[in-house]
Amino acid sequence: MEAREYNFFNINVKDQPAQTSGSLYISATERLTMALRFLATGDSYISLAYAIKISKTPISAIIPEPVIEFLDEYVKICKVEYQEKHQL
Repeated sequence: MEAREYNFFNINVKDQPAQTSGSLYISATERLTMALRFLATGDSYISLAYAIKISKTPISAIIPEPVIEFLDEYVKICKVEYQEKHQL
């Protein structure tokens, strides 16, 4: 099987406005870091809040978007690889 490179998160830090929670500035890099940590560890939002030092509310608003994007792309890739393997 050949090696492939996948770009799951098309996040250009300069192009995306940062999300704010009150006076808290959360950059695109920080948002991506939160999402990746959530996916890698399976921690709850409360556990992430303690680890990242951001309240649960902005975390629960930030994480779903990149996680859903990742899962959608992952399913597409799995489907393509399955079709290639079974020549459908």
